Amino acid sequence: MNETHKNTKKINLIPADLVVSGGIKSFKSFLLKSNVILSIILVFTLLVIVGTYFYFSINLKEVTTSVEGLKESITTLETSEQKLVLAKDKLGKIKKITTGKSINSNLLQVKTLTSAFLATSDTGVNEINIDINKMEISSFSKTSSGLTFIFNEFSKMTGFTKVVLSSLGYNPSFGYTTEISFNK
Repeated sequence: MNETHKNTKKINLIPADLVVSGGIKSFKSFLLKSNVILSIILVFTLLVIVGTYFYFSINLKEVTTSVEGLKESITTLETSEQKLVLAKDKLGKIKKITTGKSINSNLLQVKTLTSAFLATSDTGVNEINIDINKMEISSFSKTSSGLTFIFNEFSKMTGFTKVVLSSLGYNPSFGYTTEISFNK
């Protein structure tokens, strides 16, 4: 019986025109392998795309939170800057007042001058404008001797580098008027 088994032939019952050729079988095998490889690449690409999407969405949330924090910081800093500018301006004014020239010496001289004018009935002061570097005095005198007295009192004033007689006038009903500027 062994011999009959060895001599057995394969009998193909499929008609010859329906038999798949060897080239088609190898092409089919190639397509299956290609499909498996492409499926693996597709799954890997999808995983990379989904991972990238989640990474960038988380990153976007962090950046948005950071931007909001920076906006709040900028608002706070603007408020602080405004307060700092106001404080700097106030300090500048304080420094100017404390280190700057004072009108106290001018006030003392005006006090002496008005006391002298009040001692006589012929003279008086119409207007006095006092600044740090400048003083303007408008005065009057009923008589020419009062006018001489006014000029004598003005000559006693010290600390000025320039004295300008702005106007000198006479009105018969009022008397003599003078306007003098003292500049430091």
